[in-house]
Parts: sequence; structure tokens; C-alpha cells
Amino acid sequence: RQHRTPCKGGIRYSPLVDAHEVKALAALMTYKCATVDVPFGGAKAGVKINPRDYSVGELERITRRLCIEFAKKGFIGPGVDVPAPDMGTGEREMSWLADTYAQTLGWQDLSANACVTGKPITQGGIHGRTSATGRGVFHAIKNFVED
Repeated sequence: RQHRTPCKGGIRYSPLVDAHEVKALAALMTYKCATVDVPFGGAKAGVKINPRDYSVGELERITRRLCIEFAKKGFIGPGVDVPAPDMGTGEREMSWLADTYAQTLGWQDLSANACVTGKPITQGGIHGRTSATGRGVFHAIKNFVED
């Protein structure tokens, strides 16, 4: 079977992230999507920094530059590759990515805001996203114990 698009996966800011971890997590996301027949391919990105060592302004510049580099390679956009928050990133970083994409590569795209998930509610995010992983773990354990 052919790899599915769009690709879906988180962007991780961590001083410990490396290429092996990113590849493994992208593969895991591919398997998770395939297991439940969600029509997405897996993806992951990592930036080897400790976000606590940077100011908000520096993190914004790093994140916006990351978006530009993704765009140059065709690694971001609705229907192409849709990043999400992961360790060391959150709504703030996703809003910077969405804004940068909309102001550059996606400037003519009406759905440019769909280039990332995990945005703040005020910028097109959805309620319940931050608690979704915990809810999934709860239901998985509950089903395991009951069966």
C-alpha cells in the first residue's frame, strides 16, 4: 500500500531528541493511524533545544524559521503534512507556525490555518485537544481491565 497523506505528527523541542527517535516516532504514528484506519501517514519533527533556555522571542524566531524550512521542502500544509504539538511545544508554537505559513507559502490558501493542529481555540483550535491523550489512555486501560 502507498503511504497516505496528509502526514500527521508532533513537533518536539528537546535537548535529547535525535534522528533515530524522530524516525521511530514517525513510524509509530504511521502504525497508529493504519491500525484504526485513519487516512493519515505518520510524521514527526524534532529540534534539539531545551525551550527553557530560550526567551519567548527567541522561541518565536526559532519556530517561525522552522516553518519556513518546512515550507521550502514541502513539509507543511493542509493535505500535505500537518504538524501538532509534542514535548516542548504547545498552542503558542502551533499558532506561530500557522501564522507563518499563512503569511508565506499559504498566503492564497483559504484553508491555510489547517496547516497545523493544536492551535489555541481563538485561532481555530478545538475544545478537548489538551485532554485527549489522557482520555485515550483512560479508555484504553478501562477496556483492558473490563475485557
